[in-house]
Amino acid sequence: MSSNHNLLHSFIISSFLLLLTLLVQILAFNDPNLHPFTCSEHLNKCNASLYHINKGLLIEQIASFYSVNVTQIAPIQNADKQDYLVTVPCSCATVNGTKAYFYDTIYTVKENDTFLSVSDRVYSGQAWEIGNENITFVTGNKVAVHLLCGCVESESQIVVTFTVQLHDTISNIATRLSSTTTGILNMNSFLNNEDVIFPDWVLFVPKEINGIPPPKTALHRLVDEDCLA
Repeated sequence: MSSNHNLLHSFIISSFLLLLTLLVQILAFNDPNLHPFTCSEHLNKCNASLYHINKGLLIEQIASFYSVNVTQIAPIQNADKQDYLVTVPCSCATVNGTKAYFYDTIYTVKENDTFLSVSDRVYSGQAWEIGNENITFVTGNKVAVHLLCGCVESESQIVVTFTVQLHDTISNIATRLSSTTTGILNMNSFLNNEDVIFPDWVLFVPKEINGIPPPKTALHRLVDEDCLA
């Protein structure tokens, strides 16, 4: 009787742990912090930027992890530390049923790596989970990593995939990345209030390639009106 009771007890615990594992995977797969950038019918490819939060990697290591040349990496100042912008070719693709813009790179799995730890440590939480990482993330395996990116038709802008850090605000993100609060809010429809963002949220930021243009003076407006007349 005692033996049967122990078997039943073990079965219940095992079933509970299995359900808990599945629940964790489902929650991770549907990460509310990640919102893919919907593909445009008129734009299949573009250059994009990925904001890399500096956690001690050398620039050569960053280049290797992102499968880019070091010339595609530019430093960007963030308060008292230096982060990086990684320029990549961004393409519309369907990944595990989600059609959006992605940039793919290859990562060699190291001992004790998990998808979430690698996404956080190496790719600033910008990797899109497809659901089989518990099988593919085996030491020594080379796995494809799908990084979220975005495209716009404006030639004066490039979309930056940006991960919110502690103390960030929409305003200081806009200043750091030559953007505007309105531009960021328009590109991230899930944002209901520019004052409410949280660390680890992934945003798309429309960066002005040549910097924010100065506001037009009354004289400029008159010239523009004359040109249109």
